[in-house]
Amino acid sequence: MRDIDEEAWHAYERDLRARNLSGETTENYRRTLERLSAALPAAGLLAASTRQVQGWLAAVQADPGYSAATLATYFRRARTFYAWAERMEYLDGPSPMARLKAPREDSPEIPVPDVADLIAMVGACAGKDFRARRDMAMIRLMLETGTPRASAVATLRRDQVDLRRDQVTVTDKGRKERTLPFGAKTAHALTLYLRARAAHPRAASPRMFLGKRGDMTRDGVYQVLAARCELAGVPVISPHDLRHFTAHAWAEAGGSEGDAMALFGWSHPAMAHRYAKAAAATRAQAHARGAALGDRL
Repeated sequence: MRDIDEEAWHAYERDLRARNLSGETTENYRRTLERLSAALPAAGLLAASTRQVQGWLAAVQADPGYSAATLATYFRRARTFYAWAERMEYLDGPSPMARLKAPREDSPEIPVPDVADLIAMVGACAGKDFRARRDMAMIRLMLETGTPRASAVATLRRDQVDLRRDQVTVTDKGRKERTLPFGAKTAHALTLYLRARAAHPRAASPRMFLGKRGDMTRDGVYQVLAARCELAGVPVISPHDLRHFTAHAWAEAGGSEGDAMALFGWSHPAMAHRYAKAAAATRAQAHARGAALGDRL
């Protein structure tokens, strides 16, 4: 962030903290505003004109490294910042984004990991050493309906795992908590991991999942999946891919959108609609194959 915009950022950061937003969300806002700040003239964020903000958005749109979804995200974050600045009377006039229309966001078909690849990834966790037990427990937990996000898995506490009721309580975006049930295989994997964890040098840590040098991190969760995929010889499957898979499976099995919102921690029904639409397309394709109309001619 340029020096001229640091004061405005810190005031906005206080507001984000007061709204109880997560550190990750706050950092995402900062990165967006840093990019906008760097693209503006010397007067900085609070003196930006509509045309200058439009120019920044146009540059983002023209960059082949950015998707339509990224552009839409940048737009929302910048507009939220300027709405706050206008409300707090930090602007001399209305928000420079007050009359700008949000860019159209593409709705591409959601890629769902192949079941055979998932089975291979789980199989690659076979073993009795600490790392194998940990990775098996972590991946099986993430394959349960409602897949915890990588950040929630990394910060999961030991006391949030209830092996008597076979459920786990995860802390999600906005520090919201949700409780997810898990099946017998996950319960068994967690039990074996906890037995191995007891001998870990940092076993006293309140965190559930431990790494070599301490608590698991969000990046560490990604690395675990990537390493097991490499060992299995399948394309890398990310934590978000697992959410796609379990959400798709839930919708395909006829699970309700309202229950999906509770299980997956979505605050807007648009996400549930999106996954339900993907499952409907899969069912339609399967029905079309079964009908084989082209083969009748």
